[in-house]
Amino acid sequence: MNQRTSQPLNSALRRRQLRTKKSRWSLPPDLVLSVATTLVLSLLIRVDVLEPIRFVAGLAVGLVIPGYLLVAWVFPKPDSLKGWERMGVILAINISIIIIMGLLMALLKIPFTTMSITNTLTGLILILAGVVFWVRQNDPSLGEPFDFSLLKSKAVAGMLIVMLGISGIVWYVVGTNLHKQYTAFSLTNTQGQLNGYPYTLTPGQHDPMRLNIFNPSSSVKHFVIIERTPATLISKTTVKVAPGQHWFQIFDLPTAHVGSLVHLHFLLTTMHGKTIRQLWITYHVTP
Repeated sequence: MNQRTSQPLNSALRRRQLRTKKSRWSLPPDLVLSVATTLVLSLLIRVDVLEPIRFVAGLAVGLVIPGYLLVAWVFPKPDSLKGWERMGVILAINISIIIIMGLLMALLKIPFTTMSITNTLTGLILILAGVVFWVRQNDPSLGEPFDFSLLKSKAVAGMLIVMLGISGIVWYVVGTNLHKQYTAFSLTNTQGQLNGYPYTLTPGQHDPMRLNIFNPSSSVKHFVIIERTPATLISKTTVKVAPGQHWFQIFDLPTAHVGSLVHLHFLLTTMHGKTIRQLWITYHVTP
C-alpha cells in the first residue's frame, strides 16, 4: 500500500475513532426514557392533573422500569438473555423488587402513602440508571440489551393492549369507588384508640373525644366538618389537611339536654357540600 492510499484510510480510521468516542458518551435512549418517565410521575403525583398520563407513567414505574434496569445491570449483553426470556425476567424481578421494598419500608416504619412509595421508587430508579450508565460507558461493546424489535410483534402488541386495558379498568374502579372512601374519618378517645366511648354523661362533665381525618391524596384538601343533632346544628368547621397527613381535634361531648338520649352526628363533606364520610355517637345525659 503506497502513502497516497494509506492517508485516506488513516483519515477515515481517525474519523471513525472520534465518532466512536463521541457516541460512547451519548445518553442511551432506554435510560433516558426510564428516567424521564420516573421524573414525570414524581412531578404529576404532587398535583391532581393529567390523570391519564400519571396512570401510564405509574404503570411503567411500578411494573417495568426497576426490573428492566436491574436486569440491564446483571445481564448487560444482548445475547445473555433472549427477548422473551428477558421480558419474563424483568417482570418477575420487578415484582420481587416491589415486595422487598415494601418489607423494608415496613421495617423502617416508613408510612405506605402514594408520595413515600413514589419517592422510594424514584430514588431506586435513579441509582440503577446511574449504575447501568456507568457499566455501559466502561464497556463500549455493551448496548441496549433489550430487543425492541419484539414490540413490533402482533402478539406482543396484543398482550400490551390487553394489559393496559385490564389495568385501566382496575384503575377506574379503584379510583372512582375507593379513593374517596379511603379518606379516613374516625372518632376515638384522646389517645387515638377506638374504645372508651361514654354511654352516660352528667351535665358539665368533661369527657373529651378526638375527631380524626387522614388525607391520602397527593395534594392539599379542604374539608368541612358538620357537627349536629337531629334537631340542632352545633358547629360547622372548615379544615385544611396536607397530603398524606393526619388532622385531629379534641372536643367535649355536649351535655346540655338533661335526661335525654343524645344522637350526635358528624359529617365530613367537600367544600361543595358532597358528603364523604359520616359518624354517629349516642349517649344518655343523666341528672
